[in-house]
Amino acid sequence: RAARQALMTRLSDFLGVCLPLETLIAMPRNGTTLNQVPAFGGLADNRTSQVQISIRRISDTTFYNGSSFVTGPEVWLTATNVNPWDYALPSLLDGAYALRAQAVAPGPIVDSSPAAVTFTLDTAPPTTPTLITPTHGLSLTAIAPLFEWTSGGDPSGFIIDVDGVTQTLNSSVLSVTRPVTEGLHYWRVQAFDAAGNQSAWSDRAVFSTTTRKAYLPVILKNYATPELPPIRVCSNTVVNGGFESGEFAPGWSSLSPNPPPAVVMSPVASGIYAARIGAATVSETITQTSYSSFEQALSIPANVVTATLSFARYRWSGDVISDTQYIVIVDGNGAVEYLINEQVHDPTWVTAEFDLKSYAGQTIKVWFGVVNRGAHPGSTGMALDEVQTQICVPQ
Repeated sequence: RAARQALMTRLSDFLGVCLPLETLIAMPRNGTTLNQVPAFGGLADNRTSQVQISIRRISDTTFYNGSSFVTGPEVWLTATNVNPWDYALPSLLDGAYALRAQAVAPGPIVDSSPAAVTFTLDTAPPTTPTLITPTHGLSLTAIAPLFEWTSGGDPSGFIIDVDGVTQTLNSSVLSVTRPVTEGLHYWRVQAFDAAGNQSAWSDRAVFSTTTRKAYLPVILKNYATPELPPIRVCSNTVVNGGFESGEFAPGWSSLSPNPPPAVVMSPVASGIYAARIGAATVSETITQTSYSSFEQALSIPANVVTATLSFARYRWSGDVISDTQYIVIVDGNGAVEYLINEQVHDPTWVTAEFDLKSYAGQTIKVWFGVVNRGAHPGSTGMALDEVQTQICVPQ
């Protein structure tokens, strides 16, 4: 029996050496267009002692040597850590880049098929659109006029603002039909590209609509621009709401670390990362009451017009009798309002949205938490992603 055990051990060691190494690039995603230098990292085979990476600028086929791009053979640099591994990319010019990574094990044994991805860095915004029609106080009878404009810089879409109500158009078409009510209207357009760069807003144009019958539009002479309705400016005030920094900082702080909250790569609603609180699995052993939570402070302006909080959550539970997943708002006076207080096992991503306008003029805390009570077999956790606000104030 001892001889058989020794033979099996030698066979296992031999096969381990013969099996190829594997390397994975988790970020950036292959073929993406980005407006900032991305994080570069991934995973490697558990036999790996070192991960090597290369960075090639596609436009001139040069390789990064740790300080600059040079001509010549491919340059392999050493990544930080092994599993997971990462490498801080340098400042880069706009253009296309190819990244490769290969695992290295003692021997040395080198991954014969390095992982590879490409990405394009584009930090230049599209040109500001120019409005064509309707403009200059044009009077129309149409209840759904055609809005037309010009643009440049290879935009992938536009945002049109009609009377303070915006619509995102994920198309490079330079026109759209929008229904309007009778009366005076203003509109403007902003362009964006595949990397997420945005142009400045176009100048505003004014037109009017009427129910009176007319066969031709009327151009108003000596037209004096009337006072325009107020424009709303909206922004997302949540910092690191998608946890794409790979950690809770910046923005989030942990309140109760039992089990410790974590930024994870699975499950994820969008991007590469999400946040987890509570138990990692329903089978994790927790025998006493344990709280796991994190929070972020948000300021709601006193003159806010609309304020909403939205997020995606993914819930699992082995004890839907005693354990709880909850989301609360703590107002400026310390009062607590439960937005969600549930005991759910539903391992799918669902979204929710809540109105925060009642907190105008306050700094509030948004608090995500899970409590495991250890009363029954099975444990509970929750993942969060896409946490964002839309805070709109008069311009």
